[in-house]
Amino acid sequence: MVFESLFDLFQGQIDFFAGLFTRLMIAAIVLIVGLVIGRLAGNFTKRILTEIELSKVLKKTTKLETNVEGTIGQIVSYIIYFFAVLMALSQLGITTTVLTVIAIGVVVVIVLAFVMGVKDSIPNMIAGIMINKNKLFKEGDVIDVAGVKGKVVHLKLIETEIKSKKDSIFIPNSTILKNSLKIVKKS
Repeated sequence: MVFESLFDLFQGQIDFFAGLFTRLMIAAIVLIVGLVIGRLAGNFTKRILTEIELSKVLKKTTKLETNVEGTIGQIVSYIIYFFAVLMALSQLGITTTVLTVIAIGVVVVIVLAFVMGVKDSIPNMIAGIMINKNKLFKEGDVIDVAGVKGKVVHLKLIETEIKSKKDSIFIPNSTILKNSLKIVKKS
């Protein structure tokens, strides 16, 4: 009788620790996978923002030199890390409702701030894609748009650089599509 009670007590402890060990292993796996995905997503975001030359656009707009691509990439990584920690804590049975609500609020604020920051770049990117897809003009052509006449030096995703007789002028691609475009000379 005493031995059966001790056996039941030890069996209960073994079952408890086995379940705890399983939850700890799952939480560790979730955390490791979250860290890997966070790092990959951060690097991918940085690479995409570098492709669209976000820092150059912001430098021209605000006259400040910043590494926006790296900062946004890190923010994306940290958000994913945070959610990985929440999921790992959830596997351990720790209630995370309040943390989840706070995290969602922070993510919404960050996304809104980002969207407000790049709201002018999105129409320019779409216009740049349309200009390239429809082959309206190319580098070397002489064009007249929005009262500016000159040779197209660089055709980028967000803007087009035109060399006039006096100086170089950067025209947002959405401005080119909104105004009448006259191709003076094809290259």
